[in-house]
Amino acid sequence: MKCPFNLICVSLLLMLSVCSCNKNNSNPSVGNVDTYVSGMYRNAAVYWKNGKLVSVNSSDVGSVGRIAVYGNDVYLPASTFTDTDLYEHAVYWKNGKLTDLGYGRAQSIAVSGNDIYVVGEADANNTFYAACWKNGVLTTYGQQGYINQVIISGNDVYMAGGTYDSAGSPIATYWKNNVPVSLGYGQINSIAVSGNDVYAVGYGYPNRANSLCYWKNGQQTVLGDATMTGSAIIVSGNDFYIAGSVQNGGTKSTYWKNGVPVTVTSASKLSGIAVDGNNVYLAGNYTEAVPVNTPPTSSFLIINGKVTTLASSTGFSGDPPTATTWIVGVKR
Repeated sequence: MKCPFNLICVSLLLMLSVCSCNKNNSNPSVGNVDTYVSGMYRNAAVYWKNGKLVSVNSSDVGSVGRIAVYGNDVYLPASTFTDTDLYEHAVYWKNGKLTDLGYGRAQSIAVSGNDIYVVGEADANNTFYAACWKNGVLTTYGQQGYINQVIISGNDVYMAGGTYDSAGSPIATYWKNNVPVSLGYGQINSIAVSGNDVYAVGYGYPNRANSLCYWKNGQQTVLGDATMTGSAIIVSGNDFYIAGSVQNGGTKSTYWKNGVPVTVTSASKLSGIAVDGNNVYLAGNYTEAVPVNTPPTSSFLIINGKVTTLASSTGFSGDPPTATTWIVGVKR
């Protein structure tokens, strides 16, 4: 049924005193790269290309997933509510054209040739199952669960998320060509592949404690406790990067390079990262702690430490702009 719960989006506001900010930069890009950031604004599914807002849909959107760009085609997965019922529908847009996949939530999308893979959760009588729609045909996995991301490496399709065992405990799981690989109790938020190496980031439960972890080829490394977040992982050359946040006297947006933390701004969280050469692109949000029910929020893009505000709740009533959820850098 219709629910305000949003699996991916969080709300934050940029702290201008920490990093330089250029609110009027209409083309925030460095090098020969176009930046794409997905999110929600005034209940609509949107994305920003090089900082410019592109509205995809104006209906009642429940969540927006990870944007994907292939050639000239822009894909945006999401969940929406229709006028005929109060249940979420898993959907995606290709260049603004909507495809409805049925009840559920769409979180991530990948394309290989003529095949389109959309992953997320399928809703069957208010029970959510880990799901993949390949060219619109649904496959579910295990008992209750979810898939947060799909990527394609060579001829292999990787999907990352979690399932639940018979006792209801979460199991961190990824699938390679539909074959599940369990990483123990926990959940996976993001996955990356480089050659024969498989990287994942999420939460694990070493020593019965919920901890932020990453895995490389199944080997778990703990980054911190449950107050920390890890939303995205990528590999660039010989280095791997994780985007998230830490709690150290307040929330601080942080990314890790090869497991070493780099603090970017305070009171904010990162939800996406892309790297091109020496250039690091980050997306996230900031929420100012003020004594009102809906604090001012904004989404931001950071390129090599320079902050661009993408959207702000200042100046209008109603729901604030939700967090950006993903970022990709595409060579021009």
